[in-house]
Amino acid sequence: MMRLGMDLVEKYKLGKRGEYNQSLAADDITAMEMAVHRIPAYPYDANQRLIADGVKLNDKQNQALLAALLSRLATRLGDELIAEDVTEMLSTRVRYEAHENWVTSDNELITLLDSYRRGGDPQKKTVRQKMLHIFLTVTQASAAQLLTRLSTPRKGDLVSDRFNSVFSPSIKADMLSALQIPR
Repeated sequence: MMRLGMDLVEKYKLGKRGEYNQSLAADDITAMEMAVHRIPAYPYDANQRLIADGVKLNDKQNQALLAALLSRLATRLGDELIAEDVTEMLSTRVRYEAHENWVTSDNELITLLDSYRRGGDPQKKTVRQKMLHIFLTVTQASAAQLLTRLSTPRKGDLVSDRFNSVFSPSIKADMLSALQIPR
């Protein structure tokens, strides 16, 4: 943990005169987050994050939380078209009136992940859009299962293995954060 922190200090020249308003890359933040969660005192529990430590939210608070999560996800994606799609998919109208509730199969996810691995930039963008659409429209129970399954590579699980080998840490974090948004 200390070594990773010192590498970041050196990489971004933190603490030196004139080096204000530094911005860390998403990959570096994700690496630091993973390092923290490897420490036994700070374990990662997806269920705890999903239920916000057991705090019951009223409708107004839930809308504010959803807006904040959407804003953060759209900002992290860095692609305006995908961000617009995400915002539209998770609008109140779509969530409550036209919820698609995708039923995904392993074969469908493996096909998308293989397509991402083989494709150029436009194809990769399309695959990311499709996967985000799937991740944002599944039920809460399915999202929790996928989050648990995809968070770490699992021996013998092709979907988990491909997901973790195909995407960069920042894209994985974006995809997993889409699964963490409350339905």
